[in-house]
Amino acid sequence: MACNTMHYTLKNKDHPVLEFEVFNEGKNLHF
Repeated sequence: MACNTMHYTLKNKDHPVLEFEVFNEGKNLHF
């Protein structure tokens, strides 16, 4: 899932890479 999240973050310019880091931790937070 981490890979999918990273790809999604890269495609989404609205959300920075910070979101990917949050998903990696397992916390559903939005920066």
